[in-house]
Amino acid sequence: IKSVSITAGCQMDQSGAVPPKPIDGSNRLGVTFSVDPGCRLIMLTFWLAPQSEVTVADVKLTKN
Repeated sequence: IKSVSITAGCQMDQSGAVPPKPIDGSNRLGVTFSVDPGCRLIMLTFWLAPQSEVTVADVKLTKN
């Protein structure tokens, strides 16, 4: 989905945003992050392109 990119980290910073990629054998997209364990607060941020048709209802968080 070109209209969405995601970051997770100690700061809200779009420079490290990555787009979701297809998950093998499914019709889902996913992103895997490693976050600095020193973060007191981890910010999970969804960056949407202007006029994106993606909504929060389209997002599901899972733990591997």
